[in-house]
Amino acid sequence: MRLTALAASFLLLAVSTSAFAQQTRPAPPRGPVPPNAQQDAEPPLTPEQQANRAAVARYQNGLEAFLRASSSPRDQAMSVQVMHADDRDGPDPADAARGALLRQAAQAAPNDRLVQWTWAIAPEEVSGCTAASPCRDRGGALARLEPDNGAAWVAVVADGVRFNDNAKIDDALSHLAASTRYDEVFHDAMSAWLDAFRRHPIPAELLRQPDGRTGDATLAAGSFALAQVENASAPYDELVQACQQDRRAPATARAANCAKAGRLMLDRSTTIVGRMVGETLLRASGPPTPEDRERMRTAAWQLEQHARLTKGGGDPARDRERMDLLVGSESEVAAMQEELRRANVPLTPPAGWQPTRQQPPAGPPQRGGEDDDAMQDPSSH
Repeated sequence: MRLTALAASFLLLAVSTSAFAQQTRPAPPRGPVPPNAQQDAEPPLTPEQQANRAAVARYQNGLEAFLRASSSPRDQAMSVQVMHADDRDGPDPADAARGALLRQAAQAAPNDRLVQWTWAIAPEEVSGCTAASPCRDRGGALARLEPDNGAAWVAVVADGVRFNDNAKIDDALSHLAASTRYDEVFHDAMSAWLDAFRRHPIPAELLRQPDGRTGDATLAAGSFALAQVENASAPYDELVQACQQDRRAPATARAANCAKAGRLMLDRSTTIVGRMVGETLLRASGPPTPEDRERMRTAAWQLEQHARLTKGGGDPARDRERMDLLVGSESEVAAMQEELRRANVPLTPPAGWQPTRQQPPAGPPQRGGEDDDAMQDPSSH
């Protein structure tokens, strides 16, 4: 499950001073990343950091083994998602076994929404689907349970893209556009990962602070749970690919459905990443309407104000309060908005406010020049 810390960078909390959090960075990008989301070059690790990373890798390998050995299909499915500090580029010989276990878990728990979501969004290499035993409808695993959930149809679109099936893409996009909600199973996943860390606790050596004190184990578990959830993203790159359109071409039914999907994601997504992708879809499907621009402006405002509010971290009480909001909420976006309310920050921008950094929009090249207000860079001032 390969998504950068696109949203986690705004919400991943201040246990970052512990050895554990320093070494559990989400993996490289899997989905569309706004042009202003830059990956900072990391300096070489010191010997102490190398030792910390090795300790983290031992824990993560143990966590995967612990979940794999469980009789619970949910644990087995989650084991495939465990991030590893010692991940390497390229194929992993263990992926075939991971995929076989995930497919087995999905078959054993057909009504578990988290298991079905995990299987639907899994990268091909850990899906358990092979040339000898393909699964052309894997993406519909959650959609069969929740046809009114727009997020469930994203993986169906990805199936259509993978198999070059335009009829399937259009049918899935029409369902996505007609959906009444957009739930990326955020709350279920957070709860499940927190439970996993309770049963397989983070060792004290990974909670040690630079000053020698032991960090907050509960906060560390919550932070890593959030990183795990953010790392397991829907296949948004395929969704954006399906919705990209040359602005010179006539509008199509697909473009209209992509625009509706983008509005749904901006309005109802349970994750920050989902909101960002919603903006990308709106821009990719045609010129935004004035109402669409206001949606995007509001989302940009909330993200920037929250980034300012949480910048730096380091206050244990505030960090714990923030994590409690995340854990107790059905939505990452709702938790962010509640934190803004508590800080007396309005959820809508003042008249005339615009994102602080203007960039060409993510998606297909623009030729009209009228649509140049993109998502801002929260760190730009």
